[in-house]
Amino acid sequence: MVFRRLFGRTSSRAGSGTTHKEGSIAVHNAENTHSLADVHDSIKSAVVTIELPDGGGSGFAVRTDGILATNRHVIAGHTAARVSFVDGNDTIARVVQSFRDVDLAFLLTEEPLRQVLPLHNGEQLRVGQDVFAVGNPSSLGHTLTKGTISALNRLKDGVRYIQTDTAINPGNSGGPLCDLDGQVIGMATWGQKYDSQGTPLEGLNFALPASIIKEKLALLPKRSELLKTQYCPVCGGINAEGKYCGTCGVELALYIEETTKNSKRQVFLKTCPVCQTKAQRGQSHCEHCGASLIPQTHED
Repeated sequence: MVFRRLFGRTSSRAGSGTTHKEGSIAVHNAENTHSLADVHDSIKSAVVTIELPDGGGSGFAVRTDGILATNRHVIAGHTAARVSFVDGNDTIARVVQSFRDVDLAFLLTEEPLRQVLPLHNGEQLRVGQDVFAVGNPSSLGHTLTKGTISALNRLKDGVRYIQTDTAINPGNSGGPLCDLDGQVIGMATWGQKYDSQGTPLEGLNFALPASIIKEKLALLPKRSELLKTQYCPVCGGINAEGKYCGTCGVELALYIEETTKNSKRQVFLKTCPVCQTKAQRGQSHCEHCGASLIPQTHED
């Protein structure tokens, strides 16, 4: 279920001069009974923890046919990940596309999703507006932090980010930054911890605007088409099944022969480190979820 309208109907309080529109929260109204806890309860099931053998991060559902969004740097070098929900359920999701220029990636879950988070169009955001982030900081599990929008359009590497003082720590990357209507205004992406002189800084965190996520998501093929594609972890492109990436030309290595040049033998894991599927058949990627099965290379 797409979370669009959270509370109530349009109403006016006599003598107050204040009108509350449907789906909005009057955060300064002392009589307002819809707290941040209420908003969080309404969106938490669409936020996921992303688990990888060498780390992880956060993500959130953006399409009911199984699409999750996260940062590219969270899944860098991987083709699949285990994702877990706040209710304790987990599943395997494979990476289907990523964008290096905006540090964004999309994953596809094994089954469709029951709830997704709406993406804000970026209009009418204001400095000083209350926001909150949900994610998996330092692998502690599902965590909420709150703050404000500190600035808009902070330019870095050609991307205009939302600046916030909301706490964003390692593990939060890829998680949603939401307004008090429960709409995603951005994706927690990076924080500046030190200045150029090495002096520690606080409260300088940045989110990729939801409008960029929305733009990239609109170009993503539907589920039935994605199930027939292959992800390139080098350039992030979508490919029909084949030996080489059609965008960057790298060998996609669905199958690698055991003996390679220079008399080196490739060692394959017998159990997938992501989905735990056993009895793998000597290939470079898991036949179930697509994760890499190559731990290292040994000399004969």
